[in-house]
Amino acid sequence: MIARPELLPAARDLRENETSAERKLGRGVRERRLEGFRFRRQVPLLGYVVDFASVEVRLIVEVDGALPSYMRETPCASTAT
Repeated sequence: MIARPELLPAARDLRENETSAERKLGRGVRERRLEGFRFRRQVPLLGYVVDFASVEVRLIVEVDGALPSYMRETPCASTAT
């Protein structure tokens, strides 16, 4: 995988502040429970931080759900008046 070093702090922060949806899926893929494939969490890849990635099968999984708590407190530029 092609990682961008400047995204490593963001990936680390996202790992520490996962959403409830990410936590639930993470329990399911932990310890190779999903067909024996290994998944990594919050992986910096090509300018993005993806929620889950399996290098073995070249699969990326993005999880929809609530925003992490630290992101909810910051108003979005498009909604700020």
